[in-house]
Amino acid sequence: MMRVDHIVNSVYTSRTYVLTERDGREFWIVDCGDVPPLVDMISAIGGMSFQLKGVLLTHVHYDHFYKIAN
Repeated sequence: MMRVDHIVNSVYTSRTYVLTERDGREFWIVDCGDVPPLVDMISAIGGMSFQLKGVLLTHVHYDHFYKIAN
């Protein structure tokens, strides 16, 4: 089963999603936005024991990738 969490970003109030497996230690980031709240969320969910498997960008609007590009 997959757990889905999200944060609301500061740019255009877009959303960044974090997908984690409930019984696993891997996660995906969807549409990376604001990094500090994203790091806080990942730390709260599983800390350093989680392994980033990938980042999915759903489309190339600025609010979906601005922190990756900076």
